[in-house]
Amino acid sequence: MDRKVAAALKFDPTSDRAPRLVALGEGPVAEEILRLAQAGEVPIKEDGELAGFLLDLPIGQEIPENLYRAVSAVFAMLFRLEGGSK
Repeated sequence: MDRKVAAALKFDPTSDRAPRLVALGEGPVAEEILRLAQAGEVPIKEDGELAGFLLDLPIGQEIPENLYRAVSAVFAMLFRLEGGSK
């Protein structure tokens, strides 16, 4: 049985060199992360493989270089959803 995993990333180009992991959880914690994202109208991108890799990172850590390509796909989707604005 696959267990649900959810992660939240944040990127502030004025202070971060790379996106930062700000929330991560499995099972009920993942469900709560998703619920909060939906309530806050935060876009959700499903990528089980990326979420699995993020499970090894501590909260607050910048994404390591080997995950840049996968994470950039998430941020590209957000950019498109926002119509290419900031």
